[in-house]
Amino acid sequence: MKKRFLHIVAFFALAAGLSLTSCTKEDPAEAVNISALETGTITGIAHATLDATLPVTTLQFAPQGTVIFLTIQNSALGAGNGVYRVSTTVGTNGTFTFSNVPTKNAGVTATITGDAFKAVYRMSPTQTQTRVFEGASGSAFVVPGGNAFETISYFSSKFE
Repeated sequence: MKKRFLHIVAFFALAAGLSLTSCTKEDPAEAVNISALETGTITGIAHATLDATLPVTTLQFAPQGTVIFLTIQNSALGAGNGVYRVSTTVGTNGTFTFSNVPTKNAGVTATITGDAFKAVYRMSPTQTQTRVFEGASGSAFVVPGGNAFETISYFSSKFE
């Protein structure tokens, strides 16, 4: 009788334990499947005033090789938390391009930011100074098959 009683208690304890636990499987969050999305292109120019002796109307560009970042919130792509982030570098004449930027039919907004760089700043024909140039951020709206344009303007705020 005592053995049977222990079996009954064990059975109910097991049943209670199972009823308090969940047997459902939780699906992990899905990463952004870029290949499944439409794409567009973002091109731009990175400006920087490196020579104060030139006329104000003269276009001056960030140095070739300066890094430019593109960031899109995953939620804008329909993929929950996190961000999609890639980089490219400035080419000749301050140009940069982001190809195959993921987007949706209604389009998405991408944030474009430039990495800081050091360069020689010409204050006068005989006077120069090494400075740190920081980039302002901008945004570009990209649609499938479209080409958005963004300008990044650098400013000098620190002396080396």
